[in-house]
Amino acid sequence: MAARAAEAESIIRFTTISTGTTHFADTDFVYGRALAQTAGTAVIRLADAELLPFQFGDFADTVRTYIDEIKKFATDQRAQIEEQNREIEEGVFTASADPRKKYVPPSKQPVPPHLNFAPLENSIDVLIQSARKYDAARQTASPANARAVNAKLIESERRLSDAAGLPGRPWFRHMIYAPRVLPPAMASRLFRPCGKRSSRSAGRKPMSRSNAWGTS
Repeated sequence: MAARAAEAESIIRFTTISTGTTHFADTDFVYGRALAQTAGTAVIRLADAELLPFQFGDFADTVRTYIDEIKKFATDQRAQIEEQNREIEEGVFTASADPRKKYVPPSKQPVPPHLNFAPLENSIDVLIQSARKYDAARQTASPANARAVNAKLIESERRLSDAAGLPGRPWFRHMIYAPRVLPPAMASRLFRPCGKRSSRSAGRKPMSRSNAWGTS
C-alpha cells in the first residue's frame, strides 16, 4: 500500500508540474530548450578541457550578496515584529477594527535576538581572497599539474555539502543552495543561515545559533 501511495503521489506531482509548465511557465518550451542547450554545452566544455574551467570569483561575489540578503532579512524581521508589538500595546488593531464584527487582535510575538554574523563575514573574506588567488593562478596552469588541480576542483563542490543536511530536511545537503520551506517553488541560499530564515517564515521555532552558521 505504501509503495502504491508513493507512486500515486509521484504521478500527481509530475502531472501538476507538467500542466504548470505547458499552460503557464514555458508553453513553447523555449526556456526548457535553452536550459538543455546550456547544460549540454557545459558538459562538452568540461569533458574536453585539460583544466576544468572553474572560476571562483563570481561564486564568491554571489555568496557575498547572499550574506547581505540574510543580514537585511534579520534586521527587517526584527523591526517588523517590534513595530507590530508596539501597535498591539497601543491598541492600534483594536481601535481600527470594525465594532460590528467580532475581532480578536493578534498576539505579541517574541522579538528575534541579534545575531552574530562575524563567522560569516570572516569566512566570506577568506573565500574572496582565495578565489582571487586561484583565478590569477589558473592563468599560469600547465598540463603537467592539470590532473592534480582537476582532482581538487572536483572535490571543491563536494566540500560545499554537509552530511547532516538541512535541519528538518536532511535530504538537502548543499550548504549554499536549498529550496525554501515557504513557498516551495522558490529557492533559498546559504541553507544553514536560511534554515533559520525558513523556520521563522513557516512559524516554527528557529534553530540554534551554532546550527544557523553551520558551526555545530
